[in-house]
Amino acid sequence: MKKMTVKEDAFYNLCDAAESVDSRLLGNYFPTVEELIAHKIDQFPARFLPTIVYFAQDPYKDKEMSDEAREEYDKTVQYLKKFISELDFV
Repeated sequence: MKKMTVKEDAFYNLCDAAESVDSRLLGNYFPTVEELIAHKIDQFPARFLPTIVYFAQDPYKDKEMSDEAREEYDKTVQYLKKFISELDFV
């Protein structure tokens, strides 16, 4: 994975903004791990940082979805939480 240095205050500002997004705007869409990998999230993390932060916060935790979709969604959340944990903050 390409290393990315993020200013800590900028990251927390992004987290605050992600928390204020109304999840109804996205319907039931969430990126799968396969989609994230296909879009080379590991090579271009800055491009995807808003998406990473938003879905790592588990915005659909209370949303009803099929068992299959829930399993895929949970994989996405865990993948993005791990991805964030590997970022460098300054």
